[in-house]
Amino acid sequence: MNDNHEIQRAEKHLDDMANAKLISDYEASWQEFLYRLERIWERGRLHYAKENWYPKLYGPYAKLRKKDPLIKYLKQARNAETHTIAGTISSPLSVQLKEKYGRPFSIKYLETTFEDGVLTVSIDTQELFFDFDTKISRDAPQLTRFKSRRDWYNPPTSHLGNTISSRNPILVGKLGLETCKSFLTELHEKKMKIGT
Repeated sequence: MNDNHEIQRAEKHLDDMANAKLISDYEASWQEFLYRLERIWERGRLHYAKENWYPKLYGPYAKLRKKDPLIKYLKQARNAETHTIAGTISSPLSVQLKEKYGRPFSIKYLETTFEDGVLTVSIDTQELFFDFDTKISRDAPQLTRFKSRRDWYNPPTSHLGNTISSRNPILVGKLGLETCKSFLTELHEKKMKIGT
């Protein structure tokens, strides 16, 4: 079995995410990556499932897919992206407010509303004659908490016992793909060793 083509397609989706100019393109590549990753796992499982040595070798990976926070998150993210309307990544907007000339100011109350494509920032301050600049920017895409089949899934904070401090979908995707590739390599090496 040669899954290099599938792996290359998954890697291309990660590259497409890194080069995306629009959040919609980023999300589309993320969804394709999740689909491709799950397909690689399943192809490996189905291809070798009839081998008498397979259950013993697959056991630790089956456990990993249920217990490891990163692998479990990616599997469930694919389910959520396919079967629900829940998104698994977000790219929130940031609003930065500053006084044009750098003078300090205090705010009693601030409210933002978004209606009909218009963002309104209402400020209650006792400052007089201040000139404010507002800058709106989009934060980098990040993994988000989502619900799938009545269960909530949080972005992973560890993988294979190591701490993960990033919610970057590309980084998490690469770690998941490497684990999947290890699974396929181990299956292939076992098949070659036994020669069946």
